[in-house]
Amino acid sequence: MLRARPSLTAFAAIALGVVVLTAACSGSTTTAQANSSAAQSAPSAGSSSSSGGSPQLQFARCMRSNGVTDFPDPESNGSFQLPGGTGDLNPNSPVNQKAQEACQHFLGSDEHGTPAQEAQDAAKLLSYAKCMRSHGITNFPDPFRHPDGGYGFLYTDQLDQSGPAFLAANQACRSLLPGDHHEDRGGS
Repeated sequence: MLRARPSLTAFAAIALGVVVLTAACSGSTTTAQANSSAAQSAPSAGSSSSSGGSPQLQFARCMRSNGVTDFPDPESNGSFQLPGGTGDLNPNSPVNQKAQEACQHFLGSDEHGTPAQEAQDAAKLLSYAKCMRSHGITNFPDPFRHPDGGYGFLYTDQLDQSGPAFLAANQACRSLLPGDHHEDRGGS
């Protein structure tokens, strides 16, 4: 799905990573996703690929060509703003899941850690979410398990990821993220 570092490696984004969605959402959403042993962060959308732009742009085009016709192009930071989580944009929809499988290769490898490592990563992401809430971002979501095995966060349009409160909370909490990619999350 949408991970912040290559491989939906989410949000993500993604993300997270990271860029990285649930069926119950409505309104604009952004996902950041974590995969394997690291929280993922979106690589720069400006990073080029030899065939047609950034990996995120290629992923977006692939998603559209595989049935998720409303899938947006990436933002300048490599993340995706997804209007709602309904229809084919719902990550649980069969069309979305099939398109993700077909397009994942544009975002890099999708290697997952052991079940124990994934459980440890999920616990770290939950700690990060709790920390964000304790630092004033009261609507920060808990992580969710993505169908492809990674974990991520679903950010709604009500969560101002570029606002000073979010950036300050992220600065205070990012050390709780799994792996060595927490430096890449917002505010750095």
